Amino acid sequence: MTKNVLLIHHHWGTEYAPIGPLYIADSLEREGYNVTFIDSRTQADDVLKIVEEIQPLFVAQSVFTTPTIHKVVDIAQIIKQNTNVPIVWGGVHPTILAEQCLQEPFIDYVIKGSEGEDLIIQLAKDLEQGRNLNQRLRENPAFIRDLDKLQPAWHLVDSSKFLYKEEHSVRGDIQYSRNRVFYYMTTSRGCPFRCTFCYITTVHKSTWRPHSVEWAKKQVQYLKDTHDIDGIGFWDDFFLVDVRRALAITDFLRQNDIGFMCESRATILTDSLMQRLKENNCMQLFIGGESGSPRTLKLIRKDAMPHDFIRAAELGNKYNIPIRISFMFGIPGETVEDMMMTKDLILKLLDYPNVSISGPKLYTPYPGTPSYDDAIRMGFVPPSNTARWKDIHRTTNINLLPWFKTEIEKHGTSKEELFLEIRDKEKEVGIKNRESWYTKLMAVHD
Repeated sequence: MTKNVLLIHHHWGTEYAPIGPLYIADSLEREGYNVTFIDSRTQADDVLKIVEEIQPLFVAQSVFTTPTIHKVVDIAQIIKQNTNVPIVWGGVHPTILAEQCLQEPFIDYVIKGSEGEDLIIQLAKDLEQGRNLNQRLRENPAFIRDLDKLQPAWHLVDSSKFLYKEEHSVRGDIQYSRNRVFYYMTTSRGCPFRCTFCYITTVHKSTWRPHSVEWAKKQVQYLKDTHDIDGIGFWDDFFLVDVRRALAITDFLRQNDIGFMCESRATILTDSLMQRLKENNCMQLFIGGESGSPRTLKLIRKDAMPHDFIRAAELGNKYNIPIRISFMFGIPGETVEDMMMTKDLILKLLDYPNVSISGPKLYTPYPGTPSYDDAIRMGFVPPSNTARWKDIHRTTNINLLPWFKTEIEKHGTSKEELFLEIRDKEKEVGIKNRESWYTKLMAVHD
């Protein structure tokens, strides 16, 4: 029986390191399997040639709920139509929509859970030995506690593709310039908070589990030795959960003249923490603001208030750390008054020289999140098959969010009133290269 496995990463539009699939690849290799690693940009016919050449035990696809999910479907279909090789889906999308995925004729097995490293090994051994073949859904509710036993199989990809030049300029003057910033690395899994629109509550059960400081240092050192990086983006859902641990990692970065970007929460930022982050070469903090309405923030269980975002902006200004804050409109249960409060808060935040805005976006009804059930009750009609999930994204057609459309039309408000004043404010304060975002945001709603 072959020990070959084809692992296909779902490339969803930006050239970031495929950390999750590389963990899976490492687990398979440590058990003696030969992994061929490609991504979903590979033409379906070329994928079929690879399958015919290596005759894999199975083909595993990592899958996200993104506008490119139909490309993953296309690849699976052509493999299934032309071979008898089992197709295995894992990742966030099949974890949350396992039943729908298993109804697709091109999917044989689903790995359900936030961590597939152990499950994929069990499935591989079953396929080798011809046992439990009717057990199409593979799941394990237990989390991996010793994350340090895992690491990305960096040798399977050209990691130089994930290096970027970063010149951060919120208002025209360059605040930092780094030539070899690596996107991205993760040092933990999950988040202890409970935002209703986030997959964390369902997939990670609002838990947080870290790699050790020494593990993180080892990964950074590898990237430093291999690519001479001078910056790194951490893609942890919340890097600063354990501040002492985060500072120990960033102390190591400072010692090696490496800058960093990470996600934070506005509520944890203090003068002392910001001073340490600045000393350790923090290039940017990303904060999920989501709304300027106290009522909406309570509705989505954000555990933060508008004044927290203002305080974060003040601290970013004081310590010259760029702050990027995300916001969205169209949350189920949100009123026009709530939306206007969000717009007003964004306009106020843009008066701070170190602040930029991520978005504004539209609420995305991701399955499995607590607010998804609210969206269904308020008229959202979920796609009837896997490929149609490509239509659900952060600039979703307004007609897919009937409560949002009804609310703004009822009050005589328009999408232009919500979005374009923010665009004009950004132009006024000197934020550049944002026109394409607003063009895209407006066009898909017509």
